Amino acid sequence: MKDYQFYYSAKEFHCDIPWKLAIRPMSKAPYVYLVCSKFTKSDSYSIDARVEMRYFKNGEADCIKSATFTNVHNLMLFNNFSSGIPNDYIVDGNLSVEVTVKIDKTVGITGKLRSFDDEATKKYSDVVLIVKNEKFFVNKKYLASQSSYFESLFFGNFDESKKSEIELKDIDPYIFHEFLEVLYAKPAVDEDTIADILKLVDMYDAASVVERCEEFYIYRSKQSLEVKFHAAVKYNMVKLKEKCMAEIKTVEDFKSIIPEDSKQFDTDLWKELCQKSLTLSK
Repeated sequence: MKDYQFYYSAKEFHCDIPWKLAIRPMSKAPYVYLVCSKFTKSDSYSIDARVEMRYFKNGEADCIKSATFTNVHNLMLFNNFSSGIPNDYIVDGNLSVEVTVKIDKTVGITGKLRSFDDEATKKYSDVVLIVKNEKFFVNKKYLASQSSYFESLFFGNFDESKKSEIELKDIDPYIFHEFLEVLYAKPAVDEDTIADILKLVDMYDAASVVERCEEFYIYRSKQSLEVKFHAAVKYNMVKLKEKCMAEIKTVEDFKSIIPEDSKQFDTDLWKELCQKSLTLSK
């Protein structure tokens, strides 16, 4: 690891909020941060919380730091507690940290739009999908009509088609919940979840989810031209791609969407981009 550079953990959702841990090596000691990783600085939200970090040595937490934060928002680093961690807590290159967050108040953070485990849902469900011990009570025919993956899973020649409970592996239950909400035509797509939801599109082949994600990118998203263009190409979002092409007006715009690996774009797209480049102003 390089000094003064941030290294981030994978994003996890808790209380409908995306979190990350970050470590920043310094010359004398590393700094550890808890990051509330809301995507855009324009988001109108804030969090009041009490945070406690426990650092472990020899299997025991003998270094505890805590702090209270009010009105935290806009991608701010939640916590560095003003001092680095002594190097003797790093054993064989590993640092063990446990973080506890108690949220007192949130503003502008919406919860789930639909429940998949309430009594009404259970009454009409005919299969239970299990994601990391979280249960989702759903209807086979509806999911099959929206996804070729679930059509094969529920009605194909698989052992799972006969089961009343089916485990889905290697996915996050929060993102799967968001994915299901979009399948049920709920406005669950936002800046924080859209990339993860689209990853499930690859797994489950759900055209309606792609359409709703495309609408979000076109009409509401504040993400960069590069992010939108690459999503349009990867998930075959024709309308979004056309909009992005129209927004490429300068050489800098053009450079921003060019991938490091040329194989990410097919020959036809490269031809289209070459034609576009001839029309650009300097």
